[in-house]
Amino acid sequence: MKHHLTLHPTHNLPATRGDDDDDHQVSSVVPVPASLPDTKGKTKTHPANEAGLGDEKNASLLFVGTATVILDHFDRKVEESLRRDLPIITTPHAKEHLAGKGQGEAFTAVYDVDFFEDAMVDVEGAKAVIKVTGMPGKHVPPGVIGTLNDMVGAVPPTNGWMMELGYKDGDDFKCGYRIYISGDTLLVDELKEIPKRYAGENIDLMLIHLGGTTIPSPAMPLLMVTMDAEQGLGLVKLIDPDLTIPIHYDDYDVFLSPLEDFRKKMQEAGLQDKVVYLDRRDRGYLSLCLFSYLLQQKATMGLKAVHFGGGNIGRGFVAEKLHLAGYEVVFVDVMDSIIDQLQKTKEYTVTEIGAEGEKVNTITNYRAINSKTHEQDVIKEIASADLVTCAVGPNVLKFIAPVIGKAIDKRTEPKPIAVIACENAIGATDTLAGFIKDSKNTPQDRLSSINDRARFANSAIDRIVPGQKPDAGLNVEIESFYEWVVDKTPFAEHGHPDVSAIKWVDDLNPYIERKLFTVNTGHAAAAYYGYARGKKTVDEALSDSDINKLVHDCLGETSNLIVKKHGISTDEQKAYVEKIIKRISNPYLKDVVERVGRAPLRKLSRKERFVGPASQLAESGDKVDALLGAIEQAFGFVDVEGDEESTELSKILKSNGAKDVVAKVCGLEESHPLFDKILPIVEKVQKSVK
Repeated sequence: MKHHLTLHPTHNLPATRGDDDDDHQVSSVVPVPASLPDTKGKTKTHPANEAGLGDEKNASLLFVGTATVILDHFDRKVEESLRRDLPIITTPHAKEHLAGKGQGEAFTAVYDVDFFEDAMVDVEGAKAVIKVTGMPGKHVPPGVIGTLNDMVGAVPPTNGWMMELGYKDGDDFKCGYRIYISGDTLLVDELKEIPKRYAGENIDLMLIHLGGTTIPSPAMPLLMVTMDAEQGLGLVKLIDPDLTIPIHYDDYDVFLSPLEDFRKKMQEAGLQDKVVYLDRRDRGYLSLCLFSYLLQQKATMGLKAVHFGGGNIGRGFVAEKLHLAGYEVVFVDVMDSIIDQLQKTKEYTVTEIGAEGEKVNTITNYRAINSKTHEQDVIKEIASADLVTCAVGPNVLKFIAPVIGKAIDKRTEPKPIAVIACENAIGATDTLAGFIKDSKNTPQDRLSSINDRARFANSAIDRIVPGQKPDAGLNVEIESFYEWVVDKTPFAEHGHPDVSAIKWVDDLNPYIERKLFTVNTGHAAAAYYGYARGKKTVDEALSDSDINKLVHDCLGETSNLIVKKHGISTDEQKAYVEKIIKRISNPYLKDVVERVGRAPLRKLSRKERFVGPASQLAESGDKVDALLGAIEQAFGFVDVEGDEESTELSKILKSNGAKDVVAKVCGLEESHPLFDKILPIVEKVQKSVK
């Protein structure tokens, strides 16, 4: 950090100097000006020239803070009227000009910030902090002209700004809202460093300078010194902000590229929903940013989520999205090695992998508790938390229910805690809630009021986490695509948790079954067929035309069920299937078939990815041949090293009659129409199991 300024809220001086204003220095604690100066420059149209607003105001001054001015050039009237001890954060070049004036005219509190240097502005007695970082920028493109300009300095240097609105957390700075101001720059290579520096960090808003400023004029455009529409689109793609607001595109008579050109470029690129166009009467767009930030802080400041399961899905998916939503995450697990690593490590990375490349998010602001040895600490955390999630596996839900039940019973918060199980199982949260409400875990006289303390919402999650590198530690590599859909109806008048990654719906069932019977069915079928035929990874299996067709046939049958049951169109479901096949064929994931196929007992159970859709189709007399083929491969997934369920499946096949195996593993009654279709499959597999 190059500079640190502290605002003193009890000192309230005007930004402009009065007649008796003497030239005097300021300390590191600076006063807050009460108002901004009137300005007037040679602008073509002023941004706030509305009846009743008084004097005109220059656009550049919309970046003036209460005590700190952040801009790259002054209107002459502004420069003359500002108080000389008003703190200003600006460029090294501008500092030379502002601080180098004669006696009585020099600015005495100018803080220069060069590219990627920063200044911290905080408020005495408060947690609020603004971090200002200089961003690269260039008026003159590289090449001969740029070299000549470096020599003679005909066109002055420029820059951009990153403004991070946040708060102090001990000695650390936590950003809540990040605004990138491009400044009057061209789209030059130096700007590529920005997304690298902020990898894994969200840029909420970009104020982009456009217009294609030309020298000497649009009538004779010898040199363009600011971005036109094409370059503006390029910067939007490079920075990838949540929202873009174009500014400074027609204030003067030197602009060649009208705003309409940029609007068309964004429309053609399919980015029209990521830009807001403000009219000149829409005053105070910095206020809009601040208002958005305050809303976000109100929603997220101090939010806490307790997450059960420190595995790859927990760290790489659920905790990642909760962290990005502003939550502190408290991990709970019984694995000593995982908890020890989380307690000793302040951050880890989640690398999202897709065909378009990699994106790295750095996860911080978490703690970890071993529930095996510190159950009371877990109860205390849940009792004051906003959200409980888990990714432990459906069979483990009954083991985490007791501590959650005890914690819910101790809650006194006015808003009930949200409980969301993130498992590959239908109705996993209902299952968890059932265990929690058991008399062993919740006093029965408290059941009638449990909704005052907790609300339970089912979810459907979809994200592929491949096998990790041996030396990965806590770091996780994960598929870039994800879907996290949650039923919003249990929250009713209290409102659901504010997690932007979650899609909140009124009817979850179509999402659950479509995901389970497409993604999970296809993924597992590819793994089991691949394992049987000696393939190492899922993408290798699906590159085999025979396996690819077998998997497509399976999903053709499940699609038949999904279309009929949930009213999804045939074309939509077909497109969804192709998208899923493409996803699980991603060679960058290197998804080993043994990992995907593990836990065959669960995958062959009554409501799961094979027997679940096949049983419903059989009940309506529909074709299930392809699903039966996949079921056969799953029954053959036995005695796989490192997979306890495959060993248990082998024992069941060896020690039970075929009918008992079907009943025990698949949960089917002999009267069910699917029972007699699976029976010969089990008899066949039993002959091959030694």
